[in-house]
Amino acid sequence: MCTFGPGLHMVVTNCVYGQAHEEVVPGESFLEFHYNIGGETRLSIDETNSDDIELGESLMLLCRQDRGTNYSVFCPPGPRRLVSIYIHPAILLSQFDIDFEKLDEQQKALFVTQADQIVFQQISMHVDIFNAVKLILENQFKQGSRLRFYHAKCWELLCLSTQEIIKSSNFKDVDLRFNARDLKMFDQARQILESQFNPAPTVDMLSRAVGTNTNKLKSGFKAIYGMTVFDYGLRQRMAHAMSLLTKDGVSAAEVAKAIGYSNQASFSTAFKKYYGHPPREARRSTSKFLTP
Repeated sequence: MCTFGPGLHMVVTNCVYGQAHEEVVPGESFLEFHYNIGGETRLSIDETNSDDIELGESLMLLCRQDRGTNYSVFCPPGPRRLVSIYIHPAILLSQFDIDFEKLDEQQKALFVTQADQIVFQQISMHVDIFNAVKLILENQFKQGSRLRFYHAKCWELLCLSTQEIIKSSNFKDVDLRFNARDLKMFDQARQILESQFNPAPTVDMLSRAVGTNTNKLKSGFKAIYGMTVFDYGLRQRMAHAMSLLTKDGVSAAEVAKAIGYSNQASFSTAFKKYYGHPPREARRSTSKFLTP
């Protein structure tokens, strides 16, 4: 366990269990963040195991339990890759300027529990969170540098996770149970949109390229990146167009072709709709044009 001061701790688990592992976690009024990217984990809040909670891979589990309560953790034999952060709710509320009154009831329950109550909530792990967890588990630093790296990544995870808590109420009716392969797949789609402009990738093209169906790609991409595949692709193409227009010797017709438009007129119309000005004015005053 790494302790970064009163009310903030992090536990890094990266091992292989030779036999089943079980432990009881007592309640200490912490808000717990558990990031699982490898291995099966089951939580039980009573001795009958009737209320078992499966902690799926690439899901973020939030938990809050008051003193006097506890839950059991069971892990079968095999690899285990998990990062857990324990923070006092008051620290999180103050450090990240969270407006408690604007949280919905499900979110508020994570910060204030009733006596003898345990609150669990699972949220899909954003790809940035997934990558940060991987870096923590693969930490190659030694001694003091190792601890400082953990400390920095701990706060990074809390920053990213706080945003996911706030956004989570927007996706109550959407299935956000993505595994590690899904997250890599969505990230691959994002990279294609950021690098391939001609032809401009369609949802069908992206789905085939990353090996999924269009519905999963559209819903998952929007949930993780906050915008549709089309809007994200358009933003990248227009940003690339703006970059090309600032270079000497590159005509508007060449820019249009470079980002997948069949003719200059169509490009000029789309560019003006996006930025509010035609391409020719971008050359005159580049500083006025910033990608939204």
